[in-house]
Amino acid sequence: MDLTALKARAVAIEKEAFLTLSTPKRIDAFAYYFATSEALPYTTHRIQGLPVDHADDNQDEQFPNPRLIIRVVVGHLTDKYRGENDSIIDTYIALLLPYFGAWRWFQSAAYPAALDGLIYSEVVDAGGFMVFDNRGFAGVAQVGFELTIACTFTESIIQAYEE
Repeated sequence: MDLTALKARAVAIEKEAFLTLSTPKRIDAFAYYFATSEALPYTTHRIQGLPVDHADDNQDEQFPNPRLIIRVVVGHLTDKYRGENDSIIDTYIALLLPYFGAWRWFQSAAYPAALDGLIYSEVVDAGGFMVFDNRGFAGVAQVGFELTIACTFTESIIQAYEE
């Protein structure tokens, strides 16, 4: 399971998705969480939770289930009071949900092969309008939404036996 590759592939998918808008957008997308950009929108990524399931009666395989959180920042809380940010968020959610649904193995033009070990992924939450209190980091409260993608990997386990 390569979580760094998972985030890098999500970045590639997002960049492709935003180029399909009627007015294509080149976005800053960071394969890590603590990032900020002057350009809007931009995305950051983190892993939240990593439960591991184990195969029944099988000591040689386990199934890590990381949740990839994609934060999409579209503006500042002090801007666009008349619903513009709400409309932008609705547009971007409608863009990204089917895009990640179509690329469940995190393939893209940049990464044409499926991600090794990934056997399933799906968007399980799209968050809706959120305020991100980043005053200590970005200097301002930001608005956007977060996508949560539940992933399942398979891993072989080599048992270590002591004699």
